[in-house]
Amino acid sequence: MTIAVIGQGAMGRALGVALRRAGVEVLEVRAREAWPDVSGANLLVLAVRDDVLVDLASRLAPLVARGAVVLHCSGALPAREALAPLADRAAVGTLHPLVSVADGAEFRGVPFAVEGEGARDLALLLGGVPFEVAPEAMPLYHAAAVIAANYVVTLLDVAVRLATEAGLPEPAAREALGRLAAGAVANVRRLGTAEALTGPIARGDKGVVARHLASLPADLRPLYEALAAETRRLSARRPTSS
Repeated sequence: MTIAVIGQGAMGRALGVALRRAGVEVLEVRAREAWPDVSGANLLVLAVRDDVLVDLASRLAPLVARGAVVLHCSGALPAREALAPLADRAAVGTLHPLVSVADGAEFRGVPFAVEGEGARDLALLLGGVPFEVAPEAMPLYHAAAVIAANYVVTLLDVAVRLATEAGLPEPAAREALGRLAAGAVANVRRLGTAEALTGPIARGDKGVVARHLASLPADLRPLYEALAAETRRLSARRPTSS
């Protein structure tokens, strides 16, 4: 089997490495350069930005072998929409690994949102755990993934900035707060979100929250207040001890 991975950003590179480890012949294609012949590929994976997928599918339509499988890695778009120009020529599908890819990734044991049998088979080949999301629910699913990964990084950036303003060296702040966040995530996985919640809102300590707000830069107060409001709703779901 030959698999063409189109797009050589972080996801495309990580998939290429993992596929080679699985014993697959991989044809790496840079989406912005002249393409090699992809007609011999049994399966193509489009690891590119969502906003170029339809155009890329149009460019691929005359080049892809009839009956090939073409998958995209977007978690927000159903295959029938993103790969519409290929639908009458190839079996189209979705392969979205639920993992943060920055400078490489290990896909063994990773959940994969999949659409189409070709995607399920490839997820299993990579050692992943495939699951299905209804096409109409994909934007909501992807929003959940973005909040859990990207926005957590953004919140940690804010936390590190505040800690350094309080006097911690940045490497020490990253290490300490990263450990703190990792512990909270481990508790969520073990206990669930409501039971894992700790801190002043869970304790009902309004004075501490007021002191936080008074100490924060003005531009960060709306963010803190929005998070505090959501945390109060979560705290209300915590089980009461008898």
